[in-house]
Amino acid sequence: MEFGIEVLSPVNKREPGLTNYRQKRRRLYQARVHLTVDIYK
Repeated sequence: MEFGIEVLSPVNKREPGLTNYRQKRRRLYQARVHLTVDIYK
């Protein structure tokens, strides 16, 4: 089973966080990570 949950999409992000978010997402995708959870206060 494959699914994804994204609470904050790239649309909700502004620079410089947007660039960091895209880079991190690309690295995780290339690493073939199956699950990531980011929890921010």
